[in-house]
Amino acid sequence: MIGCRCAVCISADKNDKRLRSSILVESETTALVVDTTPDFRYQMLRADVQKLDAVLFTHPHKDHIAGLDDVRAYNYFQHKPMELYANSLTEEAIKREFAYAFSDKKYPGIPNLNLNTIDDKPFVVGDIPVVPILVWHLKMPVLGFRFGKFTYITDANKIEDEEKEKIKGSEVMVLNALRKESHISHFTLDEAVAMVQELGVPEAYFTHISHQLGRHKDINAELPQGIRLASDEISLLLNRPEEKSPFFLMFSSWTDCLQHLPWPFNAHEKIPARISFLYQKGAYWYYCCCSDSSCVYNDSDTVRFFHKPQPVDHTAFEKEIAALNVQEPDSGFAYRKEVITMVIIVTTSLPKKLLR
Repeated sequence: MIGCRCAVCISADKNDKRLRSSILVESETTALVVDTTPDFRYQMLRADVQKLDAVLFTHPHKDHIAGLDDVRAYNYFQHKPMELYANSLTEEAIKREFAYAFSDKKYPGIPNLNLNTIDDKPFVVGDIPVVPILVWHLKMPVLGFRFGKFTYITDANKIEDEEKEKIKGSEVMVLNALRKESHISHFTLDEAVAMVQELGVPEAYFTHISHQLGRHKDINAELPQGIRLASDEISLLLNRPEEKSPFFLMFSSWTDCLQHLPWPFNAHEKIPARISFLYQKGAYWYYCCCSDSSCVYNDSDTVRFFHKPQPVDHTAFEKEIAALNVQEPDSGFAYRKEVITMVIIVTTSLPKKLLR
């Protein structure tokens, strides 16, 4: 904090030197940022972000929108408007604070912005599916966002039960934890810990941290297993390259195959233990062998199915299974060579990289 000489502000630990809260989400083809903070320009330069397709906004407070003007650099190099996604309240603030960008008489060099109004309905940016989550910042509605198995929420002190259901099943969560003392519109450290534990998220990071919370290393030492403070430039690879080696689920029909796919098709707890174990080991690619040549399923908000009729090399399949040390399939997953006529490759559209 400017002018402060507390233990955090004079700390030599780089983890105690925090810029304003934001994340970069990247897939193979799409890059988006959540919030353009006053530090946006430096954050993009530091992370060497050369391509940006969109900005998602959580709410209209200045520490989350003030850096918007600097998207003009991406306008220049990408030769297209920057796509903005915001609720109506934030949209009004953007038009007010950056009125020159929406003027009928635009002077050269101003940011070229295309506003998209969003609410609580899921949408897609490029190949990244987005699920908005409504939370409360005292009386102000704020949007959190879920990307695949990752949930990001900042500036909140209340989450309704209905919205909590959207978060459950996440593998990683980022949540605000301003300080230890009570605050009128932010979760405290204890409240944030309790929320993560209630939601059952196994890995969580706390963001939007005040210098009043304490030094990074001291607070981390107090936190339960699986929960820690975020720090600038932390990077999470959710679709890890080393986990892309495919494993094979072998069914005699497309119906069986679809029925046993992991979230979002079925609640995670309903997945057979053998499949659940393999999925948790990081297999984001699914090969389903199927005899139904008419099987067609496409939901761009969740996963994409690529159908590739081709001869099946059964020997190669069995070697791949053996290499993964998979136990012999039980009766519910009988591998019938004689009925397999199609290989269906299924890949989730999870973000590849998340950067605070």
